[in-house]
Amino acid sequence: MHLFIAGTERPAGDNSYLRELVKLDDKSFMREFISCGNESLFQEAFQNEELIELFKDVIRVYFYVLASFYYLKKEKLSIPVTVINGTDDYTVSESDSRLWSNETTAITDYLYMPGDHFFIFGMTEELTGMVKKRLTG
Repeated sequence: MHLFIAGTERPAGDNSYLRELVKLDDKSFMREFISCGNESLFQEAFQNEELIELFKDVIRVYFYVLASFYYLKKEKLSIPVTVINGTDDYTVSESDSRLWSNETTAITDYLYMPGDHFFIFGMTEELTGMVKKRLTG
């Protein structure tokens, strides 16, 4: 068994940014969402006002769920953890990422892949290969 974490801070992290984000008006909310690194991923879609109108509430609910998360300290995991982040992801600091080691008694590895918060969409093959290699030894 192995836990893979991508693009997120530690569970005990401060989610006050998300709590403030979901309070923004629609236009400010979407502008902030796009600025998280979504320009490259959704550039065409966000030029279409109809698509923005269609998905903004779904995106807001997703962030509301994240903002509502409450960390409850439990016994540490006893499995290895691999934390993967984009090199240009300003939403997750390296110091916060490194705190995942506090959640397990096993080894914690840190990988940084080229890209922003949504690096995973451009690195599917590399990530699949890495996961397979770590799971099969």
